[in-house]
Amino acid sequence: MSKITPKKARQLQHLREIKHQWYLEGKTCFFCGQPFDDIVHIIRRSYSDELYDDTRNLIPGCRSCHKIFDDGSKELKRGLKKLNEVLDIMAGLDPYYAERFKQRL
Repeated sequence: MSKITPKKARQLQHLREIKHQWYLEGKTCFFCGQPFDDIVHIIRRSYSDELYDDTRNLIPGCRSCHKIFDDGSKELKRGLKKLNEVLDIMAGLDPYYAERFKQRL
C-alpha cells in the first residue's frame, strides 16, 4: 500500500471540506439537478495535480452524470446538459486539455 504524502492528505481533506460545504448548501448535480453524490473534476485528477482540489476545477455531480462525464460514450457525453458551460470552464483552466476533450466528442 502506498503512503499518502502530506500534500495529498491536505488535498483530500480540502475535498472533504468542499463536499461537506456543498451538502450544507444543498448543491445539486451541475448537469441534471439531482442530489449530488460526487465531486467531479473538470480536468482529470491524473492530468493535473495542481488542479486536484482547486475549486475552479470542481463541480457537484450525481454518480450517473459523473460516470458519463468521465467514461461515457461520445453520444452520452454530448447529451449532458450544461456540457458547453463545463467546456468553457475547462478552456479557461487549460485550453490544450479542453481542445483534446472536444476532439473526443
